[in-house]
Amino acid sequence: MKLISALTPEMLHIFETLPDLYLILSPDLLILTASDSYLEATFTQRNAIVGRHIFEVFPDNPQTPEANAVLNLRASLLEVLATKKPHQMAIQHYDVPDPSQRERFIERYWAPLNTPVLDKQGEVSYIIHKVVNVTEQVLAQKQIRQGQIDVQMLNEELETTNEELRATNEELTGAKTLLEGLNNELEARVEARTRELQLAQAEAQNQRDRLERLFMQAPAIICIHGGPDLIFELVNPAYQQLFSGRELLGKSLLEALPELEGQPLMEIIHQVYQTGQSYQGQEMLVPISSYPGGPVEERYWNFTYQARRDAYGQVDGMLVFSYDVTDQVVARRKVEASEKQLRLLTDALPVLISYLDREERYQFANRAYESWFHIPSESLLGKPVREVIGEKAYQGVKEYIHRALSGERLDFEAKMPYRDDFTKYIYTSYVPDIQNGNVEGFYALVTDVTDTIEARKKIEESAAQVRSFVESAPFPIGVYVGREMRIEFANQAILDAWGKGNDVIGKRYADVLPELENQEIFNQLDGVYTSGKAFHAKNQRVDLVVDEELQPYYFNYSFTPLYDSQGNIYGVMNTAAEVTDLVIARNKAEESDLFARTLIQQSPVAQVVFQGEEMIISTVNEKMLELLGRDDSIIGKPFMEAVPEFRATPLMAHLREVLQTGQAYYQSEERLELIRYGQPYTGYYEYTYQALMNTRGEKYGIIVTGAEVTSQVEARKKIEKSEQAAQELAKELAASNEELVSANEEITSIVEELSMANTSLKRTNVDLDNFIYTASHDLKAPISNIEALLAALLRTLPADSLSAERTQSITGMMQDSVERFKKTIANLTEVVKLQKENSGEAVLVDLSEVIKEVCFDLDPLIKTATAQLEINVTDCPFIRFSAKNLRSVVYNLLSNALKYRSPDRIAKISISCQSTLQFNILTIQDNGLGMESGRISQLFTMFKRFHDHVEGTGIGLYMVKKMVENAEGKIEVDSKVDVGTTFRVYFRK
Repeated sequence: MKLISALTPEMLHIFETLPDLYLILSPDLLILTASDSYLEATFTQRNAIVGRHIFEVFPDNPQTPEANAVLNLRASLLEVLATKKPHQMAIQHYDVPDPSQRERFIERYWAPLNTPVLDKQGEVSYIIHKVVNVTEQVLAQKQIRQGQIDVQMLNEELETTNEELRATNEELTGAKTLLEGLNNELEARVEARTRELQLAQAEAQNQRDRLERLFMQAPAIICIHGGPDLIFELVNPAYQQLFSGRELLGKSLLEALPELEGQPLMEIIHQVYQTGQSYQGQEMLVPISSYPGGPVEERYWNFTYQARRDAYGQVDGMLVFSYDVTDQVVARRKVEASEKQLRLLTDALPVLISYLDREERYQFANRAYESWFHIPSESLLGKPVREVIGEKAYQGVKEYIHRALSGERLDFEAKMPYRDDFTKYIYTSYVPDIQNGNVEGFYALVTDVTDTIEARKKIEESAAQVRSFVESAPFPIGVYVGREMRIEFANQAILDAWGKGNDVIGKRYADVLPELENQEIFNQLDGVYTSGKAFHAKNQRVDLVVDEELQPYYFNYSFTPLYDSQGNIYGVMNTAAEVTDLVIARNKAEESDLFARTLIQQSPVAQVVFQGEEMIISTVNEKMLELLGRDDSIIGKPFMEAVPEFRATPLMAHLREVLQTGQAYYQSEERLELIRYGQPYTGYYEYTYQALMNTRGEKYGIIVTGAEVTSQVEARKKIEKSEQAAQELAKELAASNEELVSANEEITSIVEELSMANTSLKRTNVDLDNFIYTASHDLKAPISNIEALLAALLRTLPADSLSAERTQSITGMMQDSVERFKKTIANLTEVVKLQKENSGEAVLVDLSEVIKEVCFDLDPLIKTATAQLEINVTDCPFIRFSAKNLRSVVYNLLSNALKYRSPDRIAKISISCQSTLQFNILTIQDNGLGMESGRISQLFTMFKRFHDHVEGTGIGLYMVKKMVENAEGKIEVDSKVDVGTTFRVYFRK
């Protein structure tokens, strides 16, 4: 029943109430529905026949085997399925079961028409079985013929008794009277039949009147066109309301609506009228104007055009059923564009972003999850978090998950042992999703802080560097001693946070920062000093006097007790990290409905969005402005105009390559010189370029995510320098050597595991090739047997059966099926052969020499085609690739260009090569037959062929694509019918 579900309830209701006799069948010949008139004519009920096979509902009448009703109808339906074309049957004697008495039938004669309805792929979706009840006409004709026979017999009797009639006038008078009586009876019968036909016509008119009333009251947009000029014969109020300023009735379609001239809709309308085949359109764009000279509005429609036929089965008009779906189409496209942009933005962020529902299952996960868990982000949807991250890691965050699902907002750090060989330190934020007072789930933002944690551990391992680390640390650190909390140490970061100088050393903490008196901080310090328990705060607001003004800041800070050698508390260490920007950004993000733009503006990392070839800055957040040392006046300017010092760098070339190819670009720790706030500055940066695409897949801009890693690079360099200076320490050197030995053993073990896995994969590949070979070999004998049996069948059939058109059609299809099966087996063998030959070591291959050899091999075909070849590969004379495979690629593409040339012009083929940063791009362009753009996606499918006028197996381009992609390359195609085709093969450098 799913096929008929494509019809709306309104259209289905209209169909079922049509006055004609219709039956809708599935390709399996199951009854999907029927018109009310059909049910009445066949004495059936819809709920009793829907879902049943047609021949189960309407079997042969055993009393009239000579009718062959089931056999004839089955043959017609199979022909429709095979040819996908309508089939008009001759008048059929097909009796229907009598519902009042079992095993009895009611005599009926029909004129059937079977019409297929095809889907977008050209396959039969269902069959419309239309019949005309001609029982009365057939029976009347029989009666007339019988009357003619009676009259003929009477004439013969009159001839034989002519002498007797002449002899007796009375007998002649009696015969004349009898003849006149028969004539009067015949005239009476004709008059009665005429009255019956008039009543039938009146009933048909009543049916038409009811249908017209239904059309006029229906909420759908309905009209009826008559004649080849498509004159408006009926327009329901919904249709007329669309064109309230126009008169439609009595006018032709183009006279009433001239703006339709030249639109694709007119081709569809003419095709329906000429072929009689119905057409259904979904969300089709048809611009219209409500009144003459008015503005043309773009509107989208779902519609059905159905041909109307006269009593002789000829098309004499058209029925139109349509619905305005403009609002739905526009709304859906906006949602799709918004969702796609949101996905691009979240995928561009270097953090893990997800959403978990109350069952702790993923409902959203960005692309960053793929690099951690080696699973496509789409495959995570619906999976429990416990299953994805592993039991050990889950136990570490289980309590946080439960708290988030209770409505608590959380930020925490954790060590996550996801797998035995994969452990990460993360900084995580859980944000509950509260709707109507209920927690529906929570958002999770996971940042990888493994490098930071490990760097901190290395620094902590060296006691000699502790003081240096503390003093140069980028985050605030202070040490306060005694219950009075006198400041013994304060690094520069904490002094900057306070807005103070080094003169605070030795002073009481309360005297230096009196504004903290009513902010609980003094009590927290005293509590730690008294209890010995550390105190931690996250995202805590602290109001400080900076530049003589009380200003709010946010910190993550800790107070840790310090013990002397006797175990007594002598002071408190204060560590902190200012998170003011992060907190403000998060608060603004929560308050904004425009999630995507706010995500950029308040991102914890620097981001900017460029649009167009000139890289116009459309959106930039504060982090990026700070990183570049600019203000928001650069918005709307080209990137190179806003930051001219980057013109001498390869940044613009990378940006344009990403915009052209759509492939992301990542750069780590690049040294850049720029002017920040008017001053020269040199730093280290890492950044990602990600192309932005609209709903049509067109690239219109780039989102750049960047971060300054100068402090990390310099810290690493300091660590490396310290490690070099510490090489004299034998114990540390020995420990390092042991770690290296252990790491080497682990690497050796991994290499062995990879080797074993590679060997297993090779065995699997060989097994697959053997399977294909065995399958193709074992299938040859059964196919040969089938072919022999078919030949034997043809020899045993009588000559009259063989000469029948139906028999020839069926046997022809059977022979074609056997031949296609034999070709498929041969192609499978060819695939195995090609796969075994497609391996080879990548070496530098002389491209021009390969082209020269291929042209030599194809010389007969080139001369036959009188083709003109233009070859220019000087930009990349050598390509790193398997020599054998490169020759196969060039041979396949060049031979295809020659074979599928246009007969209307001289074949011209251009072969060129272009070198980029990552690829050598080989381009082969021809002016041949070309193809529709919609078929390009099927071009590289195994055994797929679009032309049968030349020899081929349909596997050449499949193998070309496979060889190129196995070498980390790719292949692109552009083509246009009767213009030509261009192949671009990307060979990775």
